[in-house]
Amino acid sequence: MKHITIVLWIICLPFCINAQNKVQQLDTSQILAAKGMVGRLLPRYADKIKFEVIEKDNNKDVFELETVNNKLVIRGNSGNVMTSALNYYLKNYCNSSVSWYGDNLSNLPQQLPALPKKIRVATNYKYCYYLNYCTHSYSMAFWDWKRWEREIDWMAMNGINMPLAIVGTEAVWQKVMQRFNFTAKEIKDFIPNTAFAAWWLMQNLEGWGGPMSQEYINSRVELQKKIVGRMRELGMTPVFQGFYGMVPFAMKAKRPDVKIYNTGTWAGGFQRPAQLDPTEPLFEEMAAAWYEEMDKLYGKTNFYGGDPFHEGGVPAGIDLAEAGKGIQNAMLKYNPDASWVLQAWGENPRPQMLSKLVKERTVILDLSGERYRCWQKRNDTSYPWIYNVIVNYGGKLGMYGSLDKVIADLNGYMKNAPERNLQGVGIVPEGIDNNPIAYDMIFDFVWRTQPITLDEWTKHYVRYRYGKLIPEADKAWKILVNTAYSCHREQEGCTESIFCARPAQSIANVSSWSNAPSVYYNPAEFNQAWVQLIKCADKLKDCETFRYDLVDVTRQVLADYGRLVHTDMMAAYKAKNLVEFKKQSAVFLGLIDDQNRLMGTLKTFLLGNWIQSARNLGTTEAEKKQMEYNARVQLTTWSKGDTNLHEYAHKEWNGLLGGLYKQRWTAFVKDLEARLKNQTPVSPDYYAMEKKWCESTTEKYPAQTSGDPVKVAKEIYNKYIRLTYKTLK
Repeated sequence: MKHITIVLWIICLPFCINAQNKVQQLDTSQILAAKGMVGRLLPRYADKIKFEVIEKDNNKDVFELETVNNKLVIRGNSGNVMTSALNYYLKNYCNSSVSWYGDNLSNLPQQLPALPKKIRVATNYKYCYYLNYCTHSYSMAFWDWKRWEREIDWMAMNGINMPLAIVGTEAVWQKVMQRFNFTAKEIKDFIPNTAFAAWWLMQNLEGWGGPMSQEYINSRVELQKKIVGRMRELGMTPVFQGFYGMVPFAMKAKRPDVKIYNTGTWAGGFQRPAQLDPTEPLFEEMAAAWYEEMDKLYGKTNFYGGDPFHEGGVPAGIDLAEAGKGIQNAMLKYNPDASWVLQAWGENPRPQMLSKLVKERTVILDLSGERYRCWQKRNDTSYPWIYNVIVNYGGKLGMYGSLDKVIADLNGYMKNAPERNLQGVGIVPEGIDNNPIAYDMIFDFVWRTQPITLDEWTKHYVRYRYGKLIPEADKAWKILVNTAYSCHREQEGCTESIFCARPAQSIANVSSWSNAPSVYYNPAEFNQAWVQLIKCADKLKDCETFRYDLVDVTRQVLADYGRLVHTDMMAAYKAKNLVEFKKQSAVFLGLIDDQNRLMGTLKTFLLGNWIQSARNLGTTEAEKKQMEYNARVQLTTWSKGDTNLHEYAHKEWNGLLGGLYKQRWTAFVKDLEARLKNQTPVSPDYYAMEKKWCESTTEKYPAQTSGDPVKVAKEIYNKYIRLTYKTLK
C-alpha cells in the first residue's frame, strides 16, 4: 500500500508543481499589472504600495487593506480586485480619487495615511459590467492607445471585470467574409467607419462612413490586441462580439437556397443587415468560422454579446426558441464555458428566444435598471442578470440622473441580490465624459456592505472628489442632487440645450428621439448650486475635478437660461416689436458666444480635439479627411440625408457652438428681423448649412484649451447671475 501511495505521489507531483507554478505565474502577472497601474497614476508611491494575492472568500471577490512597516499592503483575489481596493483606500482614507476628467490626487501626503487595523471587504456581486455598444462610437471612436490605456486604468480602479471590447471586429468580419467568397468590394461596402460601427454590430446599418482602408483595419487589430491584453493582465474578462446570425444584406442574393431574412430599415432610412436563420446549416458553418477567426486574432473569452432583432421586428418564419438555442449552442460548441450576454431593452430579449437557452450560460443586462426595470418586469429571475444605468444618450452634455432611485435600488439589493439572481452591477452609457456622480455611485456600491442615505453618500462623494468637505460645496451638491439628479419623469437622458437645435420659433426637443421637452427641475433652485460653487472657487481652483464641475454647472445654467431668452425673443417677434426682438436675440447669440468661450477652457469639450483625434487615425491625407467628415457627420446630420437622426449626438462643445450652431441661429435671427422690417425674407436651409459644414474639412478649430476655467466661469457668473436669478426665481 505504501508503495502504491509513493508511486501515486511521484506521478501526481509534476501536476501539482505545474498547478502551483500556474498560480504563481498568475499571481505575478496580476501583481505586475497592478504595479504598472500605480506607476502610471501614482508614480511617487510606487515603492510604498505592495500587492499580494489571496483566495476568494467563499467564492466571492475579496480584498484586504493593511499598513505594514509604513507600506500600504493590498491583497485581493485578482489584479482587478486589488486595483479597486486601492481606489477604495484613496476615497475613504485619503479623500482622493481618479476621474474621467482629471484626478484629485494633489492633496495626497508624502506618507500614505496608516490604517489602524486590517480591513477586509467581500462583495456580493460576481460581475461589474461596463460599456454600451454606442459608447464605442459616440465617445471612443477615435481613441488611440494612450487614451485607452488611461481608460483601462480607470476601469481597474472602479472594479470593472466585464468590459465590452469590440474594437477590431472589422477584421473578424473581413476574414469570415473572405472565407465565404465575398468580393473585396462587397466586404468594403459592408464594413462602416468606426464612428458608426456600434450600430453595425447591433444590426442597424452597414457600410456607413466607409470604405475603410486595409491599413486602418490592421491598426484596429493592433489596438484591440493591446486593449484586451491589458484587460486580461488586470483580471478582466472582455465581452467580445458573438455570432448571432447577422450577415451582409448582399448574402440574400448569394444564397437564395438558404433562409436569410430581410430585417427592414432602421432609423434614418438605413437598410439593416440581413438575418441568417440560426437553424440553417450555413449558420453553424459561419459561426464556426467566426469564432475561429476571433480566436486567431484575440483569443478566447467567456462572454460573447450580440442581440438579434435589436430595435427591430422579428421576421416572419423565424422560430425564436430554436434561434436562441442555435445561437447559444454555436458559442458553447466553441467554448463550453462561454456565456451569451444579452441586452434587456425594449422587447428584447424576447421570452420565446430565452426559452431553450442554458440559463447558467446566459447573462442578461438590464440596461436601464433604475428607469425601465426591463428584466424585473418579466417576473423571472431564473436567469443571471446585471443591474445597469444608462444616464446618457448620444453623448449629449446635460446634467441628469435619478440618484434617489439608484441608491434605493442598490440599498435594497444589498442583502437579497443572490436570492434574486442579481449577479452584478454596471454602467452602459451611450456616451461618457458627463455626469460622473451617477457612475461613481454604482461602482461605490460594489464594495459597500451597509445601506447609506443619499445625503450621506453625497457628502462622501464631495469629500473625495474635492479633497475636503467645504460647506459651500456640500450645499451646492445637495442642491444638484435634489434638482438635476432627481429626475422622476419618464425621459431618456438630459433635457437638451436649445443652442444645439435647428432654429425655430417653437422648440421642444433638439433631437427627434428626445422625450424631454422641458426642464424637469426648478432652474432658480438649480442656480443656487452655481452660487455656492462660485463661493468656494478660490479655495478649490487648483482641483481638477472642481474645475470640471464648475464649468459643467455654468454650462447648464446658460443652457437653461437660453430657453427663457428664446421665449422672450419669440414673444417680441409675435408682438412685432423689432427693438425688443433685436435686444433679446442679441442676448441669445451672446449666450452662445459665452458658452463657446467657457467650453474652450477644458480639453474634453473641444470640437478641435475630437476632429484632431479622428484625423490622427487616418493613414493618408484622403483617409484623414474621411475620418474628419465622419466625426462631423456623427455630431450633426448623422445619416446620409435629412432624416430623423439629425442632431441625436449634438454636443455643447467649443467650436461647434461658435461655428455651426451660431451660424444657424444668426441666419434665423436675420430672417425674422427681415420679416419684421417688411423686407424680403430668405428662409435658411439648415440641412444645406449642415451638409456644407460636414464637408468643409478645411475649417480648423482649436485642439488646445484657452483661458482659465475658474476665471471664465466667474466672469460669466458676474455677467448673468442677476439676470438668471431674477428671471428664473
